[in-house]
Amino acid sequence: MGEADTPKRADFWYFWPTRVRYAEIDGQGVVFNAHYLTYFDTAITDYMRALPYKYGIGGDKAAGTDFHLVKSTVEYKAPIRFDQEIEVGVRTGKLGRTSIVFTLAIFPKGGDDLLSTGEIIWVNTDLKAHKAAPLPETLVAAVKKREAVRAGGAACTHFPNRKSGLGPFSPAAREREEVRTFFLSPTKWERRGPAAALAADGK
Repeated sequence: MGEADTPKRADFWYFWPTRVRYAEIDGQGVVFNAHYLTYFDTAITDYMRALPYKYGIGGDKAAGTDFHLVKSTVEYKAPIRFDQEIEVGVRTGKLGRTSIVFTLAIFPKGGDDLLSTGEIIWVNTDLKAHKAAPLPETLVAAVKKREAVRAGGAACTHFPNRKSGLGPFSPAAREREEVRTFFLSPTKWERRGPAAALAADGK
């Protein structure tokens, strides 16, 4: 992530506040790495509520769709310690045809120091066909009303270095088994390669 891409507090309109609990730290007295994704997931849930967008267990039952996580990234910038009050900023960084990219950052309460950054990508999925489905129109409208976001194209393939052909989601990398999307079938786990999963988002 370059200097220009580094999130700043002013980039976010929504923050989820929390205080580090004893159960969340490791033997070094800092937040155990896996809990960062818990912070991100909880913050996204509250962000959706604040949009507002109603998202419950089981997804959109009428449409037969739900979101599947296809990518999660965490970067650790500075230690977060026991009993520290923090705020997790959340915004929508990109809207694809079937995917949504959440940009996240953790700051001290009321502070500008960047403690961690993250990116979470969801793909809306037809639960019967096990294929990507268009994002709910109500979600797209709610996001656009709240903030300006990049739109169109496959969310996972649009990066600043795309023209150079480099990066984790370049055509060459998509052909490797570095990124996998998993779909839960009634009878088995079915693994699909990254190229097929990302292509489903449209271009």
